[in-house]
Amino acid sequence: MVRSMISKFILGLCLIQFPVSNLQAEQATPPTKPAKGYGSGANYLCEEDCGDRITKYKQASPKRVSYWIPKKLKNGDTAPVVVFLHGFFAVVPEIYEAHIDHLVKQGYIVIFPQFQGALWNLVSDLGLFKKADHNKWLKQAIDSTDEVLTEIGDKANRKEIFGYGHSIGGLLFLGWDKRGGAPLKGMVLANPKVDMSKGMPKIVRKIVKIKELPWKDLADGANGKVIILNGDKDEISTPKKSNEILDHLVNAESVTSYVARSHSHGEISLEADHLSPMTNGGILESLSKLMESMGGSIETNAYDHRYYFAYLDALLDGHSEYSAEMGHWSDGTPFNSPLRK
Repeated sequence: MVRSMISKFILGLCLIQFPVSNLQAEQATPPTKPAKGYGSGANYLCEEDCGDRITKYKQASPKRVSYWIPKKLKNGDTAPVVVFLHGFFAVVPEIYEAHIDHLVKQGYIVIFPQFQGALWNLVSDLGLFKKADHNKWLKQAIDSTDEVLTEIGDKANRKEIFGYGHSIGGLLFLGWDKRGGAPLKGMVLANPKVDMSKGMPKIVRKIVKIKELPWKDLADGANGKVIILNGDKDEISTPKKSNEILDHLVNAESVTSYVARSHSHGEISLEADHLSPMTNGGILESLSKLMESMGGSIETNAYDHRYYFAYLDALLDGHSEYSAEMGHWSDGTPFNSPLRK
């Protein structure tokens, strides 16, 4: 009886002394949207219903372009413009909805050219029945952007046009200036995909036909500020491959490159993978398993607000040098900061 009571007493002491810290670690949650600074809502001019989406379909083409004009423009009567180029297979803006909303709430005009087709045309653009021509995709994006800029007129500040491209969208921006795109003051290349063989099964590689963009011959046309963002778990657009880009941006005003670091804490793991710049599922939500096989998962997390959103915010504010504030887990543990390359 006494021995039983002593055992229970010791067990009680153990429960009090030891599991508390373990429980805290298991229940710790990662940092969310910052309260201030880049990536936060501190500079929002509007919180709800901040701008209408307008979608135009090109004649005799399955492709379209969407754009947003904020109800409150950044500079009163005018606003800087962000040209947002999507990743491969990510042709609808809903996939990046949280990021686009973040920009529109700050008063920026956003143009989202769909340079790949939809439905059956998207299958065709995969290169299964004809060559997937990156050169045509770039022309499509440039032409669509020019049409929207003409339609918007004086509301768009043409001296402040910026590019943000995810994956193959980042690749296309490497040829933007030399191929006649609207002059860019700067651009963020988020996990730019310059090696088409990465992430593609060998059997697929044999049947897919691609006419690649000669980006190495075009990248010297970029003359604004360039920020390159990667993730350490990205096996499709590896940080090592992005190092090649640095050697070809010889005329850029400045070039900075960063690598987000994955972080596991307790039972929660956030991975800086190829799909990290995507914030919402959109049509891909039902294809989550497929997306995992293509390089990661789609969710809005610390990498969005504190890394991708933040670095574009910094560029829009005139800065390419920036140390991202990744915040802390709920138990006070610092979240891994990006590495500067």
